[in-house]
Amino acid sequence: MFDLCRLFTNKRNHAERRFKAVQIEITTACNLACTMCPFPHKGQSWTNHYMSWDTFARLKEIFPFTHHVHLQGWGEPLLHPRLGEIISRVKESTTRVGFTTNGTLLTGEVAGMLIDQGLDTLCISIAGATEGTHGSIRKGSSLKQIFSNILVLQEYKRRRRVKKPYVTVSYILSRHNIHELPQAVGLVADLGVGDMVATHIDFVHNKQTDDDKVFSFFVVNPEYEAFLEKARQEARKHKIILRTYPLRLEEAPCCELNPLQFVLVNYRGDICPCTYLSLPAAKRIFCGQSYNVEQVSFGNIHEESFQEIWEKPGYKMFREPFLKRRNLLKKQVGLSLLSGTDPGKAETACLRLKEEMAKNPLPEPCRICYKAYGI
Repeated sequence: MFDLCRLFTNKRNHAERRFKAVQIEITTACNLACTMCPFPHKGQSWTNHYMSWDTFARLKEIFPFTHHVHLQGWGEPLLHPRLGEIISRVKESTTRVGFTTNGTLLTGEVAGMLIDQGLDTLCISIAGATEGTHGSIRKGSSLKQIFSNILVLQEYKRRRRVKKPYVTVSYILSRHNIHELPQAVGLVADLGVGDMVATHIDFVHNKQTDDDKVFSFFVVNPEYEAFLEKARQEARKHKIILRTYPLRLEEAPCCELNPLQFVLVNYRGDICPCTYLSLPAAKRIFCGQSYNVEQVSFGNIHEESFQEIWEKPGYKMFREPFLKRRNLLKKQVGLSLLSGTDPGKAETACLRLKEEMAKNPLPEPCRICYKAYGI
């Protein structure tokens, strides 16, 4: 059953900040070949690009209207030669800025630069609690080296008496490593990191990623549930935050990357609803069936202002189902709260929400995206 109150996340700290986050793909280049990423499987069709300073500078108008800028797309942000300047430019708008990294390039010099430029958040990805498991998934990286790099960053923060960047460790779950999640929680706690998230392989693009995912619409492996519960116990033991996603999928009113509150700008300056719809052309597997999904873009920042693109009829039409479903959710949250602890009324509220969602389906490419089903 939906936790309606948890799903309703349309609160904003400042009315003038329309977006929760603007995601900016500053590069498509990466120094690894992770098994769940489409990059290694595209061969020569995938080329390395870096967002130009001219393109990035055109995005300045957006920064005051978002709570957070996430410098992330399909590449490794630490490879961009002007990353420090990019962070500094975002900070001029008093906007929070962060990115996700594979952690391999996080040297002491880089750590110092990130602190100097005022980076707010840093998410570091791992894929196991042992060198062998991690290396078999995030090919080209060493878990030992990543942990060493995190310790260097933590030491720099201690010496400079600063708390930023706030560090989160992201653990990508697969059938090959879910059993190591409880052990990984303890290792992350030993690094002095107090925040961790266990994420799913949510971009399923070939048979391997389809086989490796641990979630399902139908039967959930009880061993997987047990591993997650043991990891939660470890997190409580070590007093760190561990966020997890459901193993059993169910259609959500709005995905976590709700296009009403999130937007992605790719390295060329194309305005897209999210990372998953920003690829020029991508194969996607959903419930065992293969689909070809074209890029969904509503304009380019070099040709029009962001405001002009945002107000385009086509973009508004794309967002309309999310707006309707958000309003439905808001209404049902109210009914759920009024029902108090009455399970019958709560169940009725959920059934009504499902019926209304069926009448207001998501845009076609979103219906075959696992993010729309609670992960």
